[in-house]
Amino acid sequence: MNLAIISPGKNIYSETFIQAHKSIAADNVFFYYGGTIPSFLENDGVMNLTASSFNKKSIIKLVFKINLIKWIKSGLSLKEHLFAQSLKKKKIDVVLAEFGPTGVACLNVCKYLKIPLITHFHGYDITSALDEYKDRYKVLLKECKYVVGVSTEMVQSLIMLGADPKKVVYTPCGPSPIFYNTNRNLKGISFVSVGRFVDKKAPYYVIMAFKEVVNRYPNAILNMVGTGPLFDTCVNLSKYLGLSSSINFFGVKTPEEIQELHSHSIAYVQHSITAGNGDKEGTPVGIMEASASALPVISTYHAGIKDVVVHRETGLLCDEHDVKGMAENMLWIIENSESALRMGQKGRIFVKDNYSLERHISILSSIVKKAYNGE
Repeated sequence: MNLAIISPGKNIYSETFIQAHKSIAADNVFFYYGGTIPSFLENDGVMNLTASSFNKKSIIKLVFKINLIKWIKSGLSLKEHLFAQSLKKKKIDVVLAEFGPTGVACLNVCKYLKIPLITHFHGYDITSALDEYKDRYKVLLKECKYVVGVSTEMVQSLIMLGADPKKVVYTPCGPSPIFYNTNRNLKGISFVSVGRFVDKKAPYYVIMAFKEVVNRYPNAILNMVGTGPLFDTCVNLSKYLGLSSSINFFGVKTPEEIQELHSHSIAYVQHSITAGNGDKEGTPVGIMEASASALPVISTYHAGIKDVVVHRETGLLCDEHDVKGMAENMLWIIENSESALRMGQKGRIFVKDNYSLERHISILSSIVKKAYNGE
């Protein structure tokens, strides 16, 4: 059985879970990327129209790829036709589309080739993108063999949109196994926060809460990992609040480097909110990685976070925008160190038992197999 995974991007650091999907059980896994109708096949180069591909050599090569009669009969666009030719050449049996808009874009091709389509929703695609895609999603959800949601809230949204509950599968993307091997070696009072600097992660709220911590514990440190459109704003905010020497902005880090930061931290902090455009988290992998590292998680009652963090058992949650509540939770962790350590250990067990990457891949492998068998 040959599986095609379709992703808009190839190496987006915040979407490493998509790379993990290459380990889904199949005889061969082909990774297509570069747009909702992909332009590239990994290890096979350009297979479709891209702005950078318009040179004499590539255009001549493209012309020879096109079967004009079949293209006209197919009713597909040129990009769809070239994509369909590649799927047919690779003898693809099942397509897994990452994100709702990718599923929408691939639907015509899959119907034309009679290939079962599974669409994996992740977050923005069922929140901020919903207004734009709502009508097309209704068609997609009826045609898909299976639909995957990464939070219980997302699953309910998909069902309310018209998905057959029997087709909807709940499985958050799990943390990399390396985080279960994190050895805690606490050094002072250090918090860690990992994620893109975007509205739905509200990193500025973490900084504002941390200011209250520093007022009481001047030696406290906050390590922030990631980049994004709000990065400079957050750096400037830290300067304004007099926190330049208390906050480290690291930019992008490897999983191994993040694991090292986890090992020296007393807790993980993330203040996720519903952004002004409606964008929400799915179930943040960064939070599950922190729990796998045995860190208590300080976060918000938001989307899939409340599925994977048990308040007062594996972490502490507050309402969205409640900066004071988050500061109080950070202070509680400092002042109740033994309880915080037990919280982290419970979090590691909870995530390993319910949200491991192996479990996630096993569930996806199961529905891919069912789709292939026509179940």
